[in-house]
This record gives sequence, C-alpha cells and structure tokens, in this order.
Amino acid sequence: MALRFRILTGSVYKDLELKRHGFPAEGCINGSVVLVKTHEFGGNNSFKHFDKTILMVRDPYDAILAEFNRHYGGHNGFAARARYKSQAWRDFVEGKSQTWSNTFLDWLKFPGPLLIVQYEKLRDDLDNQLRRITRFLNLPEVSQERMNCVLRNSEGKFKRRRNSEDNFDPFSRQQRAVVNVYKKAVYMLIDQNEKQNR
Repeated sequence: MALRFRILTGSVYKDLELKRHGFPAEGCINGSVVLVKTHEFGGNNSFKHFDKTILMVRDPYDAILAEFNRHYGGHNGFAARARYKSQAWRDFVEGKSQTWSNTFLDWLKFPGPLLIVQYEKLRDDLDNQLRRITRFLNLPEVSQERMNCVLRNSEGKFKRRRNSEDNFDPFSRQQRAVVNVYKKAVYMLIDQNEKQNR
C-alpha cells in the first residue's frame, strides 16, 4: 500500500530493523498513517485505535512456520532443522496455533467495517486484492502504470526466499490434529462473515 499510494503505513511495533530498511512509520499508530499493522488481540483494548479493520488471514500452518522461522532465523532466515525436533517446536506449535485462532476469533468481533483478505489470495492475485483494499479504504484508484510498478516490486526486502526446504513438513500427526481444530473453527466463522457481507 505504501508503494501504491506513496503513503506511510504504521505498526504497533517498534522494530528498528524495519524502520532502518524502508518502513519509516514503524511504531506509528496515529492519523498520519493510513494502515497500521498489528498481530495483537484483546477485544476493545486492541480495537480502540482503529476505525476500520483489514483482517489478513494466513493458513495456520504457513503462519506458524513463518513465525518460527522469524523467531529462530530473523526476518529473512530459516530455523535450523534440528530446532523442529525440539521441545521448543512442540510448545511453539501448541501455543501459536491457539494464538492464531484467538487473534482471528477476536478480530472477527470488530464493531466497525471489516474486510477479510486471505494471504494466499493476496499473494496469487495481488492486483485485484489491492483494488479491494483500495475501495475499502476509500482511496483513489491509481493508474495501471502505477499498479504495474507495484506488481513488479511486490516482494520487498523482508521476504524469505524459497529454498529446497519448502517441502519440509515438521508437523506431527498430533500437531496437525490440534491445528486443524483451530483452523476449522476460524474458517467457519470467516465463511459466515463473508456470507453476511455479500
């Protein structure tokens, strides 16, 4: 969005690495920014800063893996394979699958306008998904030339590059059973929400 409209996007976090590498409004949640990133939840305490919400939903397996990699490999790195055999991984999956669920179940109760964007659809159909977001935020349409520029530069600096480990599946059968319970509950409510807002 920042690239598309030459606007600042903020964050409830104060990640100095992000701030130094192209996100000057990191840590800013006031009216000087159009979008604010948060992974936080907690009902009205989280809601009070926002008039509208764009809820970005990512498949829990991908989200848990990405967060584990960020935690143990930094913004661009990967956790070592040995970490996935540790108690830390088992605890991480249990805790993060519940956090993933709680986050979405909480934000689905947002009292104002809410747009649900599935991460995978954004990744696979960036042009149309950005247009949906633009309309939701009441921002002016941009030229096709500008959109083409956005599409050419959509990767950004903080994206993990795919590698030979992409087919690696660290989730045990028991972990999958737990994650699937949370996933089913969240996606059922998302489907209900989308049917109500058609």
